[in-house]
Amino acid sequence: MNPLPRSTFDSRQLPLKHRYDAWRDSISVVFDYQLQASVPEEQFFASIDNVLFDDAFILSAFHAQAASYERNAARIAADSLDMIMLQFALEGPCQLLASRAQRQCRVGDIVIMDATQPIHNRNARERNITLSVSRQALKNLVKDIESSHLAVIAANEPAAVMLRSHLLALYGNLPQVAAASSPGVIDSTLALAAAALNAALGQATDDSPPLRQSLRARANLLIEQWLHQPAIPIERLAAAVPCSRTRLYALFADDGGVGRYIQRRRLQTAAARLMSARHRHLSITGIACASGFTNMSSFSRAFKLEFGITPRELRRQCANAPAASSNQHMTQGQTSRHYETWVRELLRTH
Repeated sequence: MNPLPRSTFDSRQLPLKHRYDAWRDSISVVFDYQLQASVPEEQFFASIDNVLFDDAFILSAFHAQAASYERNAARIAADSLDMIMLQFALEGPCQLLASRAQRQCRVGDIVIMDATQPIHNRNARERNITLSVSRQALKNLVKDIESSHLAVIAANEPAAVMLRSHLLALYGNLPQVAAASSPGVIDSTLALAAAALNAALGQATDDSPPLRQSLRARANLLIEQWLHQPAIPIERLAAAVPCSRTRLYALFADDGGVGRYIQRRRLQTAAARLMSARHRHLSITGIACASGFTNMSSFSRAFKLEFGITPRELRRQCANAPAASSNQHMTQGQTSRHYETWVRELLRTH
């Protein structure tokens, strides 16, 4: 399966004299950028690694020196960006400058920013993860989303813990997640983002749909991470979500139970690898083992029952399919600015 579209900009791969201007021009797709006076331009560096998930959101990992970022009324009117950004710092505090107040954000806090409203952030040397979501993707999940602008969810709040853990795991396992199921990951991520937004608005309850969705999203991600393991103990999964065993079973009731869901995801993952040119060097047994199966006879029977075709027949049908060109996607380590186009086309007002 092809990797997700990825675009990486790293100023350190450019000539020294062009680094600052190139970065300021690039980040201007969203913010007016100003390096803090304490940082000489000749020592400047910045990098941003972006991954596009269909028409739903962009996940970004950002690293830069002390600076300020601003969206004023003139810029908002000019670019018509219509997105919600959920961001947390891995390093360095952030200072939000509102019209009449200042707010300090600690490492791990979730900061919510609405691109249709003024933003002025002042950061120290910083590393952060940002989820930029189109308002359209969230409109049926969050009410009164505009009121969440510049809200901060404390790092130890359950909604912050779940979203932060999810995004870190998602970014750290992009090749595996992409090969498994991008649509499922999108739904899970949006559910967790909605839960965080509703928590910021004070609309979440212990049994609210967003909370159930966020718990299910967390369980889905953990299952994806553990699919290669022959056994996924229910007690371990429930503790990691976290929820009770009873609630975990209820979350998967529509899928025939958590055990049935895990088996289906194992089979879907194995099928994706059997069809992928990138995995043609692996034997069918190797693919089955990598998907968590330990018995080939049981794997073949379950596969035929699920898809109406044996693993060997599926691989034979796909054997002559042309391999996708690696030039269709940007890989980490290259310097590119495709994300600017993604922002303009995906996240602007339609």
